[in-house]
Amino acid sequence: MSIISAAPSMKAEDNLFTFLSPCQALDRTFRIYRHRWFLFTQLALFAIVPQIALTVYLKTATNMDEKNVLLDLAVFFGDPFTDSVAFLFIALAAFCVFNTITQIIMIQVVAEYYTQTKSTLQGSLRVLWDRFHTVHFYVWFYTFTCCCFMVELVMTALIVFNPTHWSLTILTAICACFAAYFVFWATVNLPILIVERHRGPELAKKANTLICGHGCYLLYSMMLLLVPLLAGNWMYRKLLDGIFGTAAFTIVLKGLVGLLFLPIRTILLAVLYFSARVKVEGLTMEALIEELQREDLFNSRIAEVVSS
Repeated sequence: MSIISAAPSMKAEDNLFTFLSPCQALDRTFRIYRHRWFLFTQLALFAIVPQIALTVYLKTATNMDEKNVLLDLAVFFGDPFTDSVAFLFIALAAFCVFNTITQIIMIQVVAEYYTQTKSTLQGSLRVLWDRFHTVHFYVWFYTFTCCCFMVELVMTALIVFNPTHWSLTILTAICACFAAYFVFWATVNLPILIVERHRGPELAKKANTLICGHGCYLLYSMMLLLVPLLAGNWMYRKLLDGIFGTAAFTIVLKGLVGLLFLPIRTILLAVLYFSARVKVEGLTMEALIEELQREDLFNSRIAEVVSS
């Protein structure tokens, strides 16, 4: 990607390329969000609005009278419980697609902040379009990973609440832990894919290196943010349910939390990634600018094949 325009120079003490403690990473996360909050909000709308619309539609479909067979999925799946599970996975897949695409653009914006480059909505969308094929493959890979994780969670819950044998319960719980690790591994892949242009075995190797060397650092720092956010989100949802009930308006208000939640956790992921690279590789601004300007060979080859 070419540099759009130079941003105002930062103070000398604001050295971005330093290793950060978890609290320092959180401080930088909120600083980046504060500096470019309007752009992050615009980008988050691309993910949040379709999710809210889909959630309202699915809720309307599940509450419809059984005589209306046009939107009654029992015609296809056979029973209300299966309908609920089917709706859950439809929503999960859609959320993963929208969120991942938006996170890809946001990570690019954070990288531009590190290189003191001005970010615009048009420029961010242009980056996404230029790397469409690479992003397309990763989005479906990540969506499949999250759906597999959800299947494992559902199986674990069913076995725990309806135990058949203790060994089967333990085995299922172990599988759920492996699935959770794989989701974490796939999440770490995201900034590596966007910034370093790695793919395939190179991408997996770099992600494994980061997790093996700084896995606890990454996980602890993320939990330091996610636990309070999730607790606050849970209380906010309970408050809305108590005031407005389960109306569509409540779903809209619940979904709007994502306008803050999605950018904050994405920025933190990128900040932790850059912090770990500074410690491991001694990452500098010049090296980062060179990586961002590097051509995505995989995307170019796919584009040539498609055009031919």
